[in-house]
Amino acid sequence: MVSVIVCTRNRADILADCLRSLTDQDDGSTPYEIVVVDNGSSDGTAAMVEALARDDERVRYVSEPRIGLSCARNAGARAARFEYLAYLDDDGHVDPTFIGVVRRVIEEHAFACFGGWVTPVFRTPKPAWLPQSFGYYKKWSDRTTALTAGQDLPGGIFIVKQAALTRCGGFPEGIGMRGSSIGYGEENVVQQKLRKQGNTIGFCPDLVLHHLVAEYKFSVVWHLKRQFALARDRRSLRRPLRRREVAWAFARGILLPLPLLCANARRFFGPTTYYWQNWLLDSLKEPLRALGAAVASTARRAA
Repeated sequence: MVSVIVCTRNRADILADCLRSLTDQDDGSTPYEIVVVDNGSSDGTAAMVEALARDDERVRYVSEPRIGLSCARNAGARAARFEYLAYLDDDGHVDPTFIGVVRRVIEEHAFACFGGWVTPVFRTPKPAWLPQSFGYYKKWSDRTTALTAGQDLPGGIFIVKQAALTRCGGFPEGIGMRGSSIGYGEENVVQQKLRKQGNTIGFCPDLVLHHLVAEYKFSVVWHLKRQFALARDRRSLRRPLRRREVAWAFARGILLPLPLLCANARRFFGPTTYYWQNWLLDSLKEPLRALGAAVASTARRAA
């Protein structure tokens, strides 16, 4: 019924926790497999997964040397044996009820694609400058329901019919995470195509990914890079900016930081605690978004 696909790269230590949560499921009657796609790891990933596969026939190891999350996801789809593909992030774990809930949603609803939400797991205390919502992905509803346009699923806990994914052409391999480079949007493209083809996308609140938040995401530099990457990848999925718009976007990216830094400095003297990381992020995210859109548009015109 379900092929659980976990794409990974150099995360053998935390991958073990993810796989343990998948092998220790309460449902003993639903047929499922665990396909681990190794995207060019140089640590002990291959040895660890192959050892687990020798002890558990549900586990399979697949190597995808082309670097990129979309490449790995598509390799997992090609290797999968079952009708439904359940993509999980390797730095998260699921509840023992996961497979049973997936089966229930499949049997009770006609979704071509469905998923759940994400809660954060912190190994070290979250810095005070980060908001309380950091690490969560929206819980759209308290009941299983169809989503509307604008309501998208996270890629970290993402279930799709294999035939529907094939009709969409798989995950776009030109965008998204690529090694250590930040990238976004590949699962959003799939959802957009599914909707255009008349499919229904669903949400189930009982599907939860407990996501380990890496400490490097506590750095304001990572958050600044994320703002640039989000804008770049979003624009790559839309109409490229016209030449005049590109020039204006570059100008905004270059000229806006100083006045915004000055304007936001006043917030240090406000009634609530304001951290220097918030000052940088609040001041630079708009210029970085403008630069991201300009870079994406320039690259598409040059291609």
